Amino acid sequence: MGAFVKAILITGASSGIGFSTCELFIKRGYIVFGSVRTKSDAKRLNNTFGENFYSVVFDINDIESMEKAKKTIIGIVGNVNLAALVNNAGIAVLGPLEHLKINDFQRQLETNVVGTLQCIQCFLPLLGISTSNIGPKGRIINISSALGG
Repeated sequence: MGAFVKAILITGASSGIGFSTCELFIKRGYIVFGSVRTKSDAKRLNNTFGENFYSVVFDINDIESMEKAKKTIIGIVGNVNLAALVNNAGIAVLGPLEHLKINDFQRQLETNVVGTLQCIQCFLPLLGISTSNIGPKGRIINISSALGG
């Protein structure tokens, strides 16, 4: 990858804000790595976005799958820092708090808070904390929404 090409990782790329964010950065000339949880979503997005898009299949609750995706990204960008990590993946368990099942709420917290932290910790070396990488340090952008009714 050339020194002038910027790359970015966007989680939750299969739909909504993540999909639109991928589209925006591809139009601006970035190499975009978009995380999805299924191979069918990966294939669909690869076909939709073309050569500047690479899908990486992982779940932010699965550290092993994130580590595998990190190796894939390193295989493409080498020792060039990512410009950003956009943490967009998350879930919403909706409903009045009085009726919300505690297990569902805990799953939401595990995904939206702990999963996001795991993702940050996993990809920090690709954002410039590794002294062996080159280029400007990358940014972390966390996207969140209301946690239900």
